[in-house]
Amino acid sequence: MSASKHLLLVLMIIVVICPSFLWGQTLATYLRPGLLLYKIKDYDKAATSWIEVAKRLTSTHSEPWELKIAGQAYVLATIALEKEDNAKAYETWSQAIKCFLDGMSSWEIERQKIAKQVREIKNYLRVSSSARGMPYGMEDKDIFLLELEEATALSKYVGPKPGLRVKKSKEKTISPETAVYHGKPIIVEEKKTSNEKEVSPKNMQLTPLPIHGVIPEEISPQKKLTSPAKKGVPDAEVLKIARTAWQYFEKNYQNTTGFVNGVKEYPFATIWDIASGLAGFIAAEQLGIISKGEFLTKTKRFLSTLSSIPLYNNELPNREYSTKTGKMVDLRERPSNKGSGWSAIDIGRLLIWLKITQKWYPELKEEVLRVVKRWHFNRLKFDKEIHCAFFNGEKELLFQEGRLGYEQYAAMGYKLWGIDVSNALDYRETKETEVLGIKLPYDKRPKSCLTSEPFLLEEMELGGIDGKFRQIAEILYQVQKKRWQEKGILTAVSEDCIDSPPWFIYNCVVLNGAPWLSVAHNLKKGFPEFKSIRAKVALGFWAVYGDDYARLLKEKIEKECASKMGYYAGIYEKGGVNKCLNVNTNAVILEAMLYLKRNKHAF
Repeated sequence: MSASKHLLLVLMIIVVICPSFLWGQTLATYLRPGLLLYKIKDYDKAATSWIEVAKRLTSTHSEPWELKIAGQAYVLATIALEKEDNAKAYETWSQAIKCFLDGMSSWEIERQKIAKQVREIKNYLRVSSSARGMPYGMEDKDIFLLELEEATALSKYVGPKPGLRVKKSKEKTISPETAVYHGKPIIVEEKKTSNEKEVSPKNMQLTPLPIHGVIPEEISPQKKLTSPAKKGVPDAEVLKIARTAWQYFEKNYQNTTGFVNGVKEYPFATIWDIASGLAGFIAAEQLGIISKGEFLTKTKRFLSTLSSIPLYNNELPNREYSTKTGKMVDLRERPSNKGSGWSAIDIGRLLIWLKITQKWYPELKEEVLRVVKRWHFNRLKFDKEIHCAFFNGEKELLFQEGRLGYEQYAAMGYKLWGIDVSNALDYRETKETEVLGIKLPYDKRPKSCLTSEPFLLEEMELGGIDGKFRQIAEILYQVQKKRWQEKGILTAVSEDCIDSPPWFIYNCVVLNGAPWLSVAHNLKKGFPEFKSIRAKVALGFWAVYGDDYARLLKEKIEKECASKMGYYAGIYEKGGVNKCLNVNTNAVILEAMLYLKRNKHAF
């Protein structure tokens, strides 16, 4: 046998029989340069060194051992960046978690392995030390691991602390995509309220909230969330609808981030859409459509991304993100380091589903907390109202956000996390009108669209804010049913995307006091030709009310809107299917089926 073949055989034996040997030597080789920089307190260069190692190891199809080393390199980079108070630590931490998941492991598993190795080496040192100061046979990889642990406390690290501010590195730009849809358009008053401010993000002065004040260990909302009921075999009708809705998630899931496209094949999502993605994962697992393992894989990746995405002004989640990269985009879906502000309504929905996740899946509690602990609510919750930030690239405007329905629904999300926005939960801004002989309240403030969705969501997710809110929900349903009884028009209205310009329409039961209007996202220009039966509302009515009219709506939607790609958004009153496919429609439908499976018990 030639010398080269003999050497190859020896290496193969080492790889097969002694993987720990190869692992240890490789780990030291890859990570030592960064450690040397770290020990002289050049943390920024140390982080750069470790990031480059991780990128090299994941640049092509990687083996599990390479992914694990890459993950450790990203963890070390996170530790170094945290030393510099650099918010990029959240990104490297997310990359670390992703590497471990792809390598069929987790940081907790790897951390425990490191801790065990360190203990074993220290025990060996205690019993085998010599006059030379180091025991005979002490291997370089063991010496390196001790140095690494002593310098970084790697085995004790559980992730970056909240509130990191400085971001030294410039984000890479990505090619802008043509915008065809704005996921959840902004509803704000054009005239500023007395509480509004106009500032440049560069000059913003923020006072971070103390973490213990934001997330108490015990929450006492008006209606506590309950644990899910024991699983049974869902009704075939319910499961059929749920499986159809899940098809949208199957075809629009982004494996790199765990996010779901807001609209079919359109790689952007608002925070509302992102919350709907999480709702869809949970509903699918609870209905038995996906396994617990698949759910945990998707949700851990989702939470990992959510805990590391750049925040608007390092304060709160941006209005919209790329689902491929997790990067912020501006109001035209172009990559942006500054973002476009935040929506308090959208964040409120996300908070509700993060709380449901935490309560139903205790094993994900720490991941959920890591997400919310980064957020600073001071400006959002000013005067115990909920405020949005709108940034057009030059100026920022702060507005009170939300009208009757969405305002109270979102406010409950903050209440679940102990954040006081109690003024957003009252009804002082309402007045009464009459539609088809039925009296119903509406919001008297400008740009007020009274519609079905927030009332359905609140009933299914939280079981009713109070008697008043539930009463309004019932009246809204009855007035839509009466329109069918008197006019012969099937009615189930809400806002949603459409399959032609202007791409998004609000169908309102009452808009600024007038009934049955259909308007664009600025709530100005009317589009009566886009009045629609909304699939999510029709199936939500069937789940919540379940009478003959609701079943009629359900059968109409099943017949015309079900597809192999999920449920289309709805049916135009003038005729024809609205073939917009989007995450929110299908998430609400999955929620409705879960609500039925739980015998109409709120989540």
